[in-house]
Amino acid sequence: MNNKNKLNPYYITGFTDAEGCFKINIRKPLALREINKKWSVEPIFAIDLHIRDLPLLIKIQDYFGAGYIHKTSDNKKATFIVSSTKDIIKYIIPHFDKYPLLTKKRGDYEIFKKIIELKSNKENLTNDNIQKIVNLKAALNLGLSQKLKDCFPNTIPAEKPIVEIPEYIDPNWIVGFSEGEGNFYVSISESKAYKTGSLVQLKFRIGQHERDTLLLNNLVKVLNIGKVEQNTESLVIFIVTKLNDVVEKIIPLFDKYPLQGIKAMDYNDFKEVAKLMEKKAHLTDSGLQQIIEIKNKMNKKRNYD
Repeated sequence: MNNKNKLNPYYITGFTDAEGCFKINIRKPLALREINKKWSVEPIFAIDLHIRDLPLLIKIQDYFGAGYIHKTSDNKKATFIVSSTKDIIKYIIPHFDKYPLLTKKRGDYEIFKKIIELKSNKENLTNDNIQKIVNLKAALNLGLSQKLKDCFPNTIPAEKPIVEIPEYIDPNWIVGFSEGEGNFYVSISESKAYKTGSLVQLKFRIGQHERDTLLLNNLVKVLNIGKVEQNTESLVIFIVTKLNDVVEKIIPLFDKYPLQGIKAMDYNDFKEVAKLMEKKAHLTDSGLQQIIEIKNKMNKKRNYD
């Protein structure tokens, strides 16, 4: 792939904030009674997607110039994986140090990086010194498995680094993050206020765990549109519903910085409905029917066959 078609680094980071994972596998020695035996510490960077987005994973693999893609036996999912410590140190860490993650996932990345630094010192892989790595892993993602808890009963989870929210957010990051967490939706509801009996709204949404509320609030400031709503007890949503905001801010953003995966199909339909609404077509029976037809092939209703 030539440089012209190479993914933007901020897009890569935004998409990783949405879909990426930094994992550490710790495997016990074959003979635990032999205290001089070393534990195996295996760092993994992975992005797991539906098989329909395989072309996007190939682009990501091309960007890093490392790793491999694994497909499930049922051919429904594909995962981009970098499991070579050498490649992680050479390609993955330099990228995320230069183009930092913005969600709380950055805390996991910083722990991931500390573990790799300890792993590079072979002395830390003995039974006596592995505890430092286990303490770090206890604060990573979902923590320790029950087996590791049993093997290391004195574990004290490390503190997860504090993630500061930047004032500026690169538009490529926004598009990459939207590729994973965003949603282009056409809402049609009953309303007596319109002759057609239906209210049509375009909704652009980004959902995230409430721990990243401050980041979504900052997105409102950066784009100068939308609002953040509490959707469930632990889920917050950045949402844009005003047609003018969609037409003047959202569409120009995604036209200038295009989506790279299959979500682009939903965006194109979303944009088509926006064009119809600008022409007031949604206020007529024929226009409403046209919008319903478009809506019925978007998102989960889309037929990819």
